[in-house]
Amino acid sequence: MMDRRRSSTPGAADAPLRQIAPVMQRTITGAASLGNRLAVDWSPLCGLVATGSNSMVVVTDPLTLQTLQVLETHRSTVIRVMWARSPTSKHPADRLTLASSDATGHIVIWNAKSGETKAILQDGPKAVTELAWCDGRYENTGHLLAALHPPFALVLWDTSTGSAVWRKTYTETLQGFDFDPFDASRLAFRCLECVLFVDDFNPAKPPQGAGRKFYVLGPARNSPNRGSVDSSTPAGTPMGAPPEDKGKTRRTRIKKIMKDLVMGEFQPQGSSSLTLSDCVQVLYHRSVRNHLLLVYPREVLILDLDIGQTVGLVSIDRTSTPILQVYPCRHRDAMYILSESGTLSLRVRKRLYGVSSTPIEPIRNMSKAVSTSSIASVNTVDTASDNFTLDNVLEIFYEQKAHSDCIRLQKHAKILGMALDNIRENSVTIFTSDGRLILVDIAQSNQASGKVIVYSLPDLIPPTLSMQTGDLMGLKLFTRGIVSGLCLPAFHIRMCPPLTMKNLSEYVPYMAIGGQNGNIQLTNMSTGRIERDFAVHTYPVRGLEWTSLNTVLSHAHQNLLSSTSSNSLVRNELIHTDVRTGKTQALRSHRSEEPAIEMLRVSHLKQYFIVAFQGAPFELWDLRTMTLLRTMPKKFPAITALDWSPLHNLKSLKRKMNAVEEKENKRDTDSDHAKDENGSKPTEKASSNSSIVAKEHFVFTDPEGQLYHFSVEGNAIRDGTRVPAESSLGTITCIAWKSDHIVRGDSDGNINVWDVKTRTSRNIATNRGPIKKMRLAPGRGNLKLLILNPDSVSIWEMKECELINELRTPKDMVKVMDIDWAASDRPVLATVDGCLRVMGLALASASSAMYEYNVDESAACHALLPNKERANFQILLHHQPWRSIFSLDFTSADGFNENSLAFVKEQIGFIRQDVRSQLEDPTTPTALRGLLASQMSGMKWEADFWRLALSNLKPGDFSLVDTNFDLALDAESFLRFHLEKISLHQSRCSTHAQKKRVVDLMLCLNQKEEAIRLLLDTEPDSPNYYEDSLKACLVATTSAAQKDTPHSTTKLVATNLIAEGKLWEGVQLLCLIDKVVDACNYLQSCGQWDASLWLAKCRLSGHPDLAKVAGKYCEHLLAKDLKKQAILVYLSLKDFVSTLDCLVNAKMIGLAAQFLQACQEMKLLPDTSHMMVLNEEISLAYARHLFDTGNAEGAFYYCDRADEKGEILRRELEMLANSKKLTVPLESLEDVDKSDEDFKN
Repeated sequence: MMDRRRSSTPGAADAPLRQIAPVMQRTITGAASLGNRLAVDWSPLCGLVATGSNSMVVVTDPLTLQTLQVLETHRSTVIRVMWARSPTSKHPADRLTLASSDATGHIVIWNAKSGETKAILQDGPKAVTELAWCDGRYENTGHLLAALHPPFALVLWDTSTGSAVWRKTYTETLQGFDFDPFDASRLAFRCLECVLFVDDFNPAKPPQGAGRKFYVLGPARNSPNRGSVDSSTPAGTPMGAPPEDKGKTRRTRIKKIMKDLVMGEFQPQGSSSLTLSDCVQVLYHRSVRNHLLLVYPREVLILDLDIGQTVGLVSIDRTSTPILQVYPCRHRDAMYILSESGTLSLRVRKRLYGVSSTPIEPIRNMSKAVSTSSIASVNTVDTASDNFTLDNVLEIFYEQKAHSDCIRLQKHAKILGMALDNIRENSVTIFTSDGRLILVDIAQSNQASGKVIVYSLPDLIPPTLSMQTGDLMGLKLFTRGIVSGLCLPAFHIRMCPPLTMKNLSEYVPYMAIGGQNGNIQLTNMSTGRIERDFAVHTYPVRGLEWTSLNTVLSHAHQNLLSSTSSNSLVRNELIHTDVRTGKTQALRSHRSEEPAIEMLRVSHLKQYFIVAFQGAPFELWDLRTMTLLRTMPKKFPAITALDWSPLHNLKSLKRKMNAVEEKENKRDTDSDHAKDENGSKPTEKASSNSSIVAKEHFVFTDPEGQLYHFSVEGNAIRDGTRVPAESSLGTITCIAWKSDHIVRGDSDGNINVWDVKTRTSRNIATNRGPIKKMRLAPGRGNLKLLILNPDSVSIWEMKECELINELRTPKDMVKVMDIDWAASDRPVLATVDGCLRVMGLALASASSAMYEYNVDESAACHALLPNKERANFQILLHHQPWRSIFSLDFTSADGFNENSLAFVKEQIGFIRQDVRSQLEDPTTPTALRGLLASQMSGMKWEADFWRLALSNLKPGDFSLVDTNFDLALDAESFLRFHLEKISLHQSRCSTHAQKKRVVDLMLCLNQKEEAIRLLLDTEPDSPNYYEDSLKACLVATTSAAQKDTPHSTTKLVATNLIAEGKLWEGVQLLCLIDKVVDACNYLQSCGQWDASLWLAKCRLSGHPDLAKVAGKYCEHLLAKDLKKQAILVYLSLKDFVSTLDCLVNAKMIGLAAQFLQACQEMKLLPDTSHMMVLNEEISLAYARHLFDTGNAEGAFYYCDRADEKGEILRRELEMLANSKKLTVPLESLEDVDKSDEDFKN
């Protein structure tokens, strides 16, 4: 099979020729627009970064820092891009499925690998401002895409069919939304004046209700106290004794920052409202349940949805630029904050921070049912807060641990957004409007050696639940690399001299680009990478020409203030640049005010060049010596177009010179022999070919249309023939000469082809307006002509005078500014949006499949493998029990074909050496190897599974899990976290309703003493004083009662309360008499499944009934197709057999086999008949799976582990292998692209 990345050039058969990479159809992008703000995303599945660049989508490899694909179907500005989050067989492109939306309401679903458009979705003409893929928490929903169609609609699209599943319309103006990472049925909308919460999201049907509106209230502008919905209390009325002076600063700060979240259909009156129109983002915290982040330009509010109040604030310095974007981390309670200046900072949560209490007015609490994360107690106080008392108010504090430098931006450039590596969370890419991608990594600086060692974020920061603080002083954010784009438009382009046999050894297909900033960029048209960027001019580049394969001549000028319209004098810059070294030579530097340089033309043999001025005679220069040969007289005709002839007499001169040299050499040889006999030294003679000066010709036209022919030899210019003007032609605007044909284009859109030999001409009317530029294609005998008109680009065949293809602008493409040829069949268009589009002769597309592009090095993306080989590669990374030694040195015997094996070896080369050593270490546990391999393979949920598995397989080691695991945490950590959280809630109680709620939760957690103290704190003049006092007595009575004392009356009352709909009142009574299991059962029967598991984990730790409650909870999750969540809960309970059962039922056969091996290594599985059957079932299914991926050796190994059924299966597989007829792969392994043959190196 031919390798499409390389093509050989014909030549002599006796010497191997250098292979030149062909130029493929592609788009090389430049600056983005401000409309692309936040259009950046990092794929968790394939590890690639997608950005919006004007109307295009750019795919970049963040590891090798190269652009892999540019997708172009949108006709307007791209607003959002979003990679698929969960692999599924229904994806149009599996792991390389990408969605993008634009300003006209179109959503395009891409196959980023092939560059094809799979679906175009639209629901109205307005911009789609938010996209979110279903993350697979519901089974088989990874192909569903939620899109926000302003101003009122949320649409769930099925990307596999291109149709809408459902459409929901709301009454509020929707600006954005975010899914709750802890509850798949919840999402929050950012509206114009409020936050709208939806609690019944379901992929199968639209939400039924209108959602719940919440308004954010802030402090009154003229009052030191917080705002209140209740206007009966004066704004300045204090509610406590005056605090001490030492707490004044901290009190003032709390009064200013704390805000409330109030529920209601209408915005409350009589209080200061913090409008959400200034809010940049509303998003859920990824690490803490029921925490909502409101991002404002100067601060980030952390809202606790359980109590409806701000529990923390992250503010920036007054001297800092406003916040552009916040990205909360998932594996640690931390967040990245990006400012508009490009400064990136990492904030990490500290333990609860105590501040002196402040006078607080009564506020209105949001009325909602008790949620699972609201249960906590004030029994335990953070030991780090030494000043904590019950008179203190606690707040969540995020401390800045790392800070990057500001990004140097070009004039008028802006920061557009950032994206976070969702798997490791230690890398961030920053996107700028000048087209750059800046890769920033966080690492820990080793002070001893001075080296920077890069880890994943969980390895750098200890868990929030950990009692260890860790050393976070050495964290550092550093720039790892920058991916640059083209310079700002409009720019001028010129392709290097074409490939010949003489320059074959050093030829590189460079395109020189002169930009508005005075720089000259060299772009390799084969790889699409910008390899050189020279700061040459101080003014915008006006034109450039190649003077050799390694040198460029360019000109620029600046208009002088003293110049008038009639006398437009400028200061010209004419500079010769060596692109190998960057060395420049300024020509004509002594000139000051003169007419602007209009054009540069270099002769075919690179002996001369002409500098033409606007309204002034041109200059003839010697290119070899860089000296001025002649300035034409003022009476010389004005020039409108000029070109050099490819015809010359160099070959005849060389033949004559060679004949003369042969005679001289023969005569000199005879004399040298004579001198040798006499002992004299022979004379040396230099070759005279270097001193040959050939005669060259050029033609130009004057304003009347006459064609002048001149010849140049040495410093002499001789007048030749003069061709009268064609009556049918207007003013000639451009001219091109190749072979025996001179092509002229005029201001009326006509083309004239003059045959020098026959002295005949033909006229072609393009009817497209003035011809601005013409370029003849390279290659002998190739007379294809590329023409640029004001509103079109066309390709003509000059031999037949036929139109090949035409492109209209801006109907088919944005306006084209310049044209050239990158190869004989590859026209290049420089467009007004700052891009270079390399197209085919059809002028239809400027993109190719990823595997067709030539790149400097392979992309660090194993998802580019065909699906079968990719699955095999992931398996081999995780475990290799059929081998005696784990090794990453793969061969074709491992199930890879020749092309795939080469690519796999390149992927192995991207693995860090220390990580590879740990993978290949025989002592590395299977669970740890699975975690590392899952992170490298982009398997997000599998990585979470192995984190939790490592914590439960290794007793007492919970350093890998944090609050993001929530209900899957171990009971001890779960209880400790919620005890800390309830202390925060207690400190924020400002109304009796809030205090009552906190007391109720304390009673559920058996924190009776604290509940009694809080009840007795009620003021005697309060209308709730009598009720609270009786409740305190009841709690005290139940606490003093003996355990064996019957509580039949209490249980009866609790049952009646639950029957009357007062669920939590009855649950509290049951918890008071230690009937926790009954309380959990009642919660489950009433549909409060999360709350039941919460209560069981907090009160039944170490009790066998915990497994029963959790088992019912997992059965409920399985019934709702939340299999992944059920697996994690079983794993947290260390019920490894049930975990394996769920993995098999969920068809996660590979993960089941790997986890089975991990459990067997630790000897944690029981020796039961069910376990034996399960082992056999996993072995048989995994053997088929391995065989489908091409790994026959692994398949036979697992067949041998399945006893008799395994022997039968092995014989079947051996027959198939011997006959070379593999079984049909599983549905999850079907290649949805074309076939494995599409894959190339």
